[in-house]
Amino acid sequence: MYHTNCIICHSNQLIELPEYKKACLVKCNNCNFVFAKKKPLVEDLIKHYFSYPRYTDISFITKKRYDALLDSFEKYRKTNNIIDLGCSNGLFLQCAKERGWNVYGTEFAEECIEYCMRKGITVFKSDQLPTELFNIKFDIVTSFEVIEHINNPNEEMELVTSLLRSGGIFYFTTPNFNSISRFILKEKWNIIEYPEHLSYYTSKTIHSLMKKHCLIKQYITTTGISLSRFNESIGKKEENRTITINTDETLRIKLENNGFLFQLKRIANFSLNLFKIGDAMKGLYLKP
Repeated sequence: MYHTNCIICHSNQLIELPEYKKACLVKCNNCNFVFAKKKPLVEDLIKHYFSYPRYTDISFITKKRYDALLDSFEKYRKTNNIIDLGCSNGLFLQCAKERGWNVYGTEFAEECIEYCMRKGITVFKSDQLPTELFNIKFDIVTSFEVIEHINNPNEEMELVTSLLRSGGIFYFTTPNFNSISRFILKEKWNIIEYPEHLSYYTSKTIHSLMKKHCLIKQYITTTGISLSRFNESIGKKEENRTITINTDETLRIKLENNGFLFQLKRIANFSLNLFKIGDAMKGLYLKP
C-alpha cells in the first residue's frame, strides 16, 4: 500500500511532508522529487475517475494555442505520426488530424476510446497496448496534464522513448509544484489531491527524469496563474463551469482582445518563468 523507495531514483531516503499529510506526500532526499507515498487501489481510482469531467468541445483560444503548438511541431514532421498519451476525448488530436497528421492516442476510459473512434481517431487502451503500436515510429509524443496522475514515471518514460523515432520530440504539460499558488495556498491548493494527483514535478525534477531517459531539453517554461483553481481552493466554487465558461477563460478572452493587457500578461509570464513559479509547466524534449 505504500512506496518505500523513490519512484524515480529508487532511493529509500524519503522525508514525510507533514504539511501535506492529507495527500500522503513525501520528498526524496536524494533527488528532491515529491510524490504520494500511498499507493491507490484500482477500485479507488475507478471510483474517483467515474465522474471525471471530459469535454467534447474546445474554446476558441485553446484551439488557437493548439494550432500554434502544431505549427512548432512542423519541423519535426517526417513519419507524419503523432500520438497523445491520455488523450481523453481527443480534442488536441482532432486539431492535428485536420492538419493532415496520422493521429493516435492512448486512454484508460472506455467511453473516451469509443468517442475518439467515432471521430476517426485510433485510440488504444492504455493498460492493454498492442504490439502493433510499437511498430509505428512517431515524430511527436504528447502528454497534456497526465504525468501527475501516475506513480510509475520511469515506465511512462520508457513508453515515450520506445514510441519516438530518433529526432522525434516529447511535449508535456503538468502542474508546477514550485508554483506561486502552492506557496500561498499550501495543502489547500486543489492540485494537491489524492488519489487524483500522485506525482508533483518541478522544473528540476522533471528535467532529472527526462535526462535519466536520455532525452535532450529544448525548453521548460512555467507560466500562468489559474484564478479558477485559486478560487476553488479557497472555497469559491464556480457555478455551471465548463471548458468555455469559467474565470480563467473569461480572463484569457479579455487579455487576448486587449493589446495593453496582452503585453502585461507577457511580462507577468516572463517573470513567472524566470523564477520558475508559474502554475503551469510545459516542456519539450528531443530523442537523440
